[in-house]
Amino acid sequence: MSNYQPFNKVIIFDTDSYAGNFEREMCAYVTGQYGECEVGRELAEAVLPTLSHADWYEKHVVSEPDEHGCWRPTSIWPNAVEPTHSYESVAIFVDEFPPLEVWNEMLARARAFCSSETPGLTAETSLALKYGSGPRVLSGVHFFEPTYRLDECSPYGSEPLA
Repeated sequence: MSNYQPFNKVIIFDTDSYAGNFEREMCAYVTGQYGECEVGRELAEAVLPTLSHADWYEKHVVSEPDEHGCWRPTSIWPNAVEPTHSYESVAIFVDEFPPLEVWNEMLARARAFCSSETPGLTAETSLALKYGSGPRVLSGVHFFEPTYRLDECSPYGSEPLA
């Protein structure tokens, strides 16, 4: 993960907790999407009817392989603002950045997930409430767009192939 170069655009949510405890559940709550490992599936299915832009998420949230080859729409990510807070950020992969109305919904849902109250869900459904392992603060949001793809770059450096 430390040298990972994504193929797609990335929306990064900084939190106050190690993201490996909840990144898949947060993605499921924010977008209704989950990976082939199916972690977060129950949560995604529960929130899907509450999403105003479910069609956009279905079309534009994309999966990338993790270090074990499991395709997922999310990953843990280093915190760019607080480098000493390793992997306290959640990355959600998209093939294009969302329009403003979709972005507003994503941000509102990320804030809700990171609070002690997760609207529309019972404590049995929400991992953050059920186990208390979710973040309690959403401290920042960043957008990342790769400048090249790994399959297009030279093995001798970071310069793209001509």
